[in-house]
Amino acid sequence: MNLNNCPYDETLIDAENYSGGSFLLSCSACGAEWEMHNSLVRRITEPDREAAAVARSNADLVRSMASA
Repeated sequence: MNLNNCPYDETLIDAENYSGGSFLLSCSACGAEWEMHNSLVRRITEPDREAAAVARSNADLVRSMASA
């Protein structure tokens, strides 16, 4: 699984390196968090669905303004 953008709201994901080759991936918009180790990815924190919807709406608005 390749997480560059949050699957809930398309915001860029922040990655924090931990010892042992693990990473904490987090979304600043909806608060979802994942732990990644080698090819294993597991969700740690559920997203705030309301915040994700707002972020998606804002991203759609920016895209539509850019294409106009």
